[in-house]
Amino acid sequence: MKLVSLPQGLVVAVLSQLGPKDIGKAAAVSRKLEAAANDESLWETLARRYYGSRVARSTRSMYGSYKDMVRDDNRRGALPTLHGLWKSPCHNNSPTSFYCCLVVCIKWHRPSNMLWLYLDARGESDLRHPGTSALWFRELGTNKNVPLLGARNAFAGTPSNVQQYDFVPDPNAVGRNDRFKGVLQIDASLFSRAGSYEFCYANAILHRDYQECSLFTVDREQDLMDVFTSFSLENESPFASETEAAWNERWRPHLTLAVEAPANRLGPWPERIGMTGDEAASYIRSQNPDLKVSAIPPDVSVKRDHRSGRVRFRVDHRGIVERAPKRG
Repeated sequence: MKLVSLPQGLVVAVLSQLGPKDIGKAAAVSRKLEAAANDESLWETLARRYYGSRVARSTRSMYGSYKDMVRDDNRRGALPTLHGLWKSPCHNNSPTSFYCCLVVCIKWHRPSNMLWLYLDARGESDLRHPGTSALWFRELGTNKNVPLLGARNAFAGTPSNVQQYDFVPDPNAVGRNDRFKGVLQIDASLFSRAGSYEFCYANAILHRDYQECSLFTVDREQDLMDVFTSFSLENESPFASETEAAWNERWRPHLTLAVEAPANRLGPWPERIGMTGDEAASYIRSQNPDLKVSAIPPDVSVKRDHRSGRVRFRVDHRGIVERAPKRG
């Protein structure tokens, strides 16, 4: 059967199995294929396949046609999206002290070329701000990860701040000291190399007391677009209409696992090295309410006498604990 005798709908169905570039090549072969390549139903089929029916339908008004949408890869309205649950807990969680961050969604906002990491962190009243989080890069075939992005207002000695980033809080979580929900906006050009990209919550210093989690891996001969498996709408936030019950349900399995670690009530506390003096003191008091805990600045002298009912430890000029706090 000659191509010219095939129904238009059948030719369109055949072309719909091709990609946009191959469709353009086919259109140059004959008038029949050219007409089918310009059929709007062909591009609507591709748009729904690439971005999902809901996203394609909702963003159609941003373009003159579905053909324009697909050729532009729907950059105006569709966000490449990774759905999952990535966990960055504190290494020293215990039955009396718990800190953890969950990355619940990753979106790529291509018009601004920013990667949006939607974070849900919870802990005690001294929970650190997400603005001190960091990214780490692990080259393929190696076990060593290196700093990719440090904190905006990091302490001296932290990873270089390759590029600043912002944390935009969710309006429903503003005003709380034990919970941070919102989106961390990061320049997507930082994810241009082949390798594994890891996230570490509240990593204000090189000593990482939060565990890093692997967000995704870009293989060789891939780019960032190859990593994302679906698309979503720009105005869709995983926290947009979330109830307190849904939030508690997300955290329920993680809280169950968090209480398994035994509390350290006797000391010393080497795991507090690298924290601020206030953070270390708050943690020690949470496990030992009867102890008198104080951070001593470097230029303050104290009398050397041992008392088991107190903990005194030195902090440097930045307020950071450099040696393990202990009783005495």
